[in-house]
This record gives sequence, C-alpha cells and structure tokens, in this order.
Amino acid sequence: MDRTPSDSKGVASETPFAVELWAMMRAAASRENGSREGWMRVLGIDPAAVGPTGYGIVEGDGRQCRVLHYGALKVRSSQIKNREGAALEEVHTLLCKLIEEFAPDVM
Repeated sequence: MDRTPSDSKGVASETPFAVELWAMMRAAASRENGSREGWMRVLGIDPAAVGPTGYGIVEGDGRQCRVLHYGALKVRSSQIKNREGAALEEVHTLLCKLIEEFAPDVM
C-alpha cells in the first residue's frame, strides 16, 4: 500500500517521539526530477551527553561536498528542571523540522 501525506496521519500523531517518515519520503520523491541526480543528502547529529546537541546537513555526489545548514541546540537548564524529558522533546522537535525542510537521504 502506497501511503502519502494526504492519506496518512503520520507516525508522530500516534507516537509522540516518532519521526514522521512520510515527510522524508515525500520530500525525497519531490527531488527525483533529476536536479540532484547522483547527490546524497546527509543529516548528521552529535547527541552530546553533556552540552548542546550539534547537527549538520551536507550534500555530496562523490566528488563535491557542500554544507547546507548546521547549528547546535542548547536546552536551558530551567526547562530541564521544570519538565522531565524537556531536552528530548526539544531535540525531537528540531530533528522533525530539519527532516521536513531538508529531506535527508540518510541520517
């Protein structure tokens, strides 16, 4: 069965910390017009046990590589103290946004 965003609620609506994989599939399918043929887009994540969570999106074709976006997420200690799981929720939200915006081929 082929599920598309129009006929799917997405995984995240059923499980709060699941990534909506259909967003990745939809965006990857929209890129299949040949403009990125041979290119692979990668989302790299540095979860960092202590400190900010780093991330970067790079794209390459085996000969060239380019950075599309990068950054770090620092969750305020007050958020962590006030809400159990706040850091994981912030990381989840960030990753969902990055996946939807950049549609990486691999993570």
